[in-house]
Amino acid sequence: MVAFKVHGGQQQHGHKKFKKHGNQDKQHFHADKKQHHQLPKQHHAQPSVNSPFPKAQTTPAPPSAPTPSPSKDKEDPNGFRLPAKILFNKDKVQMNWPQSRPVGPGLGNMGNTCFLNSVLQCLTYTPPLAMYLLSSQHGDSCKATGFCMMCLLEKHVMRCFSHNLKESIYPKVIVGRLRNIGKQFRIGRQEDSHEFARYLIDALQKSCLEGYDSKMDNRIKETTFIHQVFGGYFQSQVKCMKCGYESNTYETYLDVSLDIKGAESVQSAFRDYIKPEILSKSNQYKCDKCKVLVNARKQMTIYDAPKILSVHLKRFTFTGQKINRHVKFDTKLELNSVMSTNKKHPELNYGLYAVLVHAGGSCHSGHYYCYVKGSNGSWYSMNDSHVSPVSLQTVLGQTAYMLFYAQ
Repeated sequence: MVAFKVHGGQQQHGHKKFKKHGNQDKQHFHADKKQHHQLPKQHHAQPSVNSPFPKAQTTPAPPSAPTPSPSKDKEDPNGFRLPAKILFNKDKVQMNWPQSRPVGPGLGNMGNTCFLNSVLQCLTYTPPLAMYLLSSQHGDSCKATGFCMMCLLEKHVMRCFSHNLKESIYPKVIVGRLRNIGKQFRIGRQEDSHEFARYLIDALQKSCLEGYDSKMDNRIKETTFIHQVFGGYFQSQVKCMKCGYESNTYETYLDVSLDIKGAESVQSAFRDYIKPEILSKSNQYKCDKCKVLVNARKQMTIYDAPKILSVHLKRFTFTGQKINRHVKFDTKLELNSVMSTNKKHPELNYGLYAVLVHAGGSCHSGHYYCYVKGSNGSWYSMNDSHVSPVSLQTVLGQTAYMLFYAQ
């Protein structure tokens, strides 16, 4: 997949590379524990108006003048670098539907577009994103002169919530812009839903930054509406087992990929994700305080949790085979047990609102569809143009590929 720019150096001890710790931060949009610096491209798939919601106050247009870099970065007690300014206040994110609305229509398949349809439906029923788009906050102040993914999605969501359920719609404009979302995507070719979702979210992030200085500090860029909704931070900590010195590095993410090979449930996969690793023998770590190679304990934890948690279950192997067994997930998910312990956190309880499924035996065949929770609290199957109500039991029995939770 996408290789994101990483800031800071590396140290190598033994046969394994380690991040340079301290107060440096890295730009990394999606989290995969096993691959922090570069996420390989996946090819999973060859599977054969008027707003109904009250208008929110318009966000002021972004400045056209370059943003000066802060002379001195501020940090929290753990060395986490704080942004010099905020582009979108996290407190303004609306997490609940203001009123119950009829479920929207299905999306017609335009030739191997089930991967796209399923992602669009999950995003359409993401409450804070839908509220933002339906209020026209972005459209009223957009400064883009060319392609703008946020504007396209805004029009799509408004169309979905003002359309007759019995009539499916065709996302022709978004399909026509596949190459703008990701250069590797091709119209008429089935793609991987998770890969598409990642590129789509990145395109929305770029829309939020239109009009700002491209050289703006990354930490400020991580305060857009999209980051305030989907984004969080991981803490990678290495602790010297000789003197106890702790060295922390932070990475931002917009979704989380979980290894499910040995996990019976999503909750247990999260616990495996933060399982400590002992660096010893040829893999020792050079302690910044001891100044020598020492045994150390390395652990990845969640330092800052997102409003919307997008979870990808790694079902496909590099050989194209699929882990096709059911991995238990529930309507509730707690994250406090996997949070960094050097920072206080509120109760982090999440509720399930969308499930994306891949049906098929391998990444070279199959079909994508999803289940979403409507604003009325009921669950619906969204299978291209077909929409039908389903029971919660049916949803929880699915072999999920992606899960979407809201705080």
